[in-house]
Amino acid sequence: MPPKELRLSRADFSKLKERATLRSPLFDITYSPNKSLKVACVIAKKRVKLAVDRNKIRRKTYHAFKETGFNKNYIIIIYPRIEMSKCPYKEIVMELSKILATLK
Repeated sequence: MPPKELRLSRADFSKLKERATLRSPLFDITYSPNKSLKVACVIAKKRVKLAVDRNKIRRKTYHAFKETGFNKNYIIIIYPRIEMSKCPYKEIVMELSKILATLK
Protein backbone atom coordinates (compact mmCIF):
# COMPACT_ATOMS: atom_id res chain seq x y z
CA MET A 1 0.00 0.00 0.00
CA PRO A 2 1.45 3.39 -0.91
CA PRO A 3 1.80 6.12 1.71
CA LYS A 4 -1.33 8.15 2.38
CA GLU A 5 -0.11 11.20 0.44
CA LEU A 6 0.23 9.04 -2.73
CA ARG A 7 -3.17 7.35 -2.50
CA LEU A 8 -6.04 8.40 -4.68
CA SER A 9 -9.13 9.64 -2.84
CA ARG A 10 -12.71 9.53 -4.07
CA ALA A 11 -12.49 13.23 -4.91
CA ASP A 12 -9.43 12.57 -7.08
CA PHE A 13 -11.35 9.99 -9.10
CA SER A 14 -13.86 12.67 -10.07
CA LYS A 15 -11.05 14.92 -11.36
CA LEU A 16 -10.26 12.41 -14.08
CA LYS A 17 -12.38 13.96 -16.81
CA GLU A 18 -9.51 14.45 -19.26
CA ARG A 19 -7.59 11.22 -19.23
CA ALA A 20 -5.70 8.89 -21.51
CA THR A 21 -5.24 5.13 -21.37
CA LEU A 22 -2.22 2.97 -22.08
CA ARG A 23 -2.62 -0.76 -22.64
CA SER A 24 -0.19 -3.65 -22.31
CA PRO A 25 -0.51 -7.43 -21.94
CA LEU A 26 -0.45 -7.17 -18.13
CA PHE A 27 -1.93 -3.73 -17.34
CA ASP A 28 -4.26 -1.00 -18.45
CA ILE A 29 -3.15 2.37 -17.10
CA THR A 30 -5.31 5.49 -17.02
CA TYR A 31 -3.53 8.75 -16.32
CA SER A 32 -4.08 12.46 -16.16
CA PRO A 33 -1.75 15.37 -15.33
CA ASN A 34 -2.01 16.64 -11.76
CA LYS A 35 -0.24 18.87 -9.23
CA SER A 36 1.22 15.85 -7.42
CA LEU A 37 1.61 12.10 -7.90
CA LYS A 38 -1.43 9.99 -6.92
CA VAL A 39 -1.73 6.24 -7.51
CA ALA A 40 -4.50 3.65 -7.29
CA CYS A 41 -4.80 -0.01 -8.26
CA VAL A 42 -8.31 -1.18 -9.17
CA ILE A 43 -9.27 -4.84 -9.54
CA ALA A 44 -12.89 -5.77 -10.20
CA LYS A 45 -14.46 -8.44 -8.04
CA LYS A 46 -16.10 -9.67 -11.22
CA ARG A 47 -12.65 -10.60 -12.62
CA VAL A 48 -10.95 -12.02 -9.51
CA LYS A 49 -13.45 -13.57 -7.11
CA LEU A 50 -11.34 -14.17 -3.99
CA ALA A 51 -10.28 -11.18 -1.91
CA VAL A 52 -7.03 -12.93 -1.07
CA ASP A 53 -6.11 -13.08 -4.76
CA ARG A 54 -7.18 -9.47 -5.40
CA ASN A 55 -5.06 -8.26 -2.49
CA LYS A 56 -2.07 -10.30 -3.65
CA ILE A 57 -2.28 -8.76 -7.13
CA ARG A 58 -2.72 -5.29 -5.61
CA ARG A 59 0.33 -5.71 -3.35
CA LYS A 60 2.48 -6.92 -6.26
CA THR A 61 1.34 -3.98 -8.37
CA TYR A 62 2.04 -1.35 -5.71
CA HIS A 63 5.42 -2.86 -4.92
CA ALA A 64 6.34 -2.97 -8.63
CA PHE A 65 5.24 0.67 -8.99
CA LYS A 66 7.43 1.65 -6.04
CA GLU A 67 10.37 -0.22 -7.57
CA THR A 68 10.08 1.68 -10.88
CA GLY A 69 10.89 4.96 -9.13
CA PHE A 70 8.28 6.92 -11.07
CA ASN A 71 7.84 10.40 -9.58
CA LYS A 72 6.17 12.66 -12.16
CA ASN A 73 3.01 14.60 -11.34
CA TYR A 74 0.16 12.43 -12.59
CA ILE A 75 -2.95 10.74 -11.32
CA ILE A 76 -2.40 7.09 -12.25
CA ILE A 77 -4.93 4.29 -12.02
CA ILE A 78 -3.56 0.83 -12.70
CA TYR A 79 -5.95 -1.91 -13.82
CA PRO A 80 -4.07 -5.23 -13.65
CA ARG A 81 -5.21 -8.02 -15.94
CA ILE A 82 -5.82 -11.56 -14.73
CA GLU A 83 -2.72 -12.81 -16.58
CA MET A 84 -0.59 -10.78 -14.18
CA SER A 85 -1.23 -13.22 -11.33
CA LYS A 86 0.67 -15.96 -13.22
CA CYS A 87 3.66 -13.82 -14.27
CA PRO A 88 7.00 -13.70 -12.47
CA TYR A 89 7.55 -10.55 -10.44
CA LYS A 90 10.51 -9.31 -12.53
CA GLU A 91 8.37 -9.40 -15.65
CA ILE A 92 5.71 -7.33 -13.89
CA VAL A 93 8.28 -4.69 -12.91
CA MET A 94 9.74 -4.57 -16.43
CA GLU A 95 6.31 -4.23 -18.06
CA LEU A 96 5.18 -1.52 -15.65
CA SER A 97 8.39 0.48 -16.02
CA LYS A 98 8.15 0.20 -19.81
CA ILE A 99 4.61 1.62 -19.78
CA LEU A 100 5.46 4.40 -17.32
CA ALA A 101 8.50 5.38 -19.40
CA THR A 102 6.10 6.66 -22.06
CA LEU A 103 4.74 9.21 -19.54
CA LYS A 104 8.14 10.73 -18.68
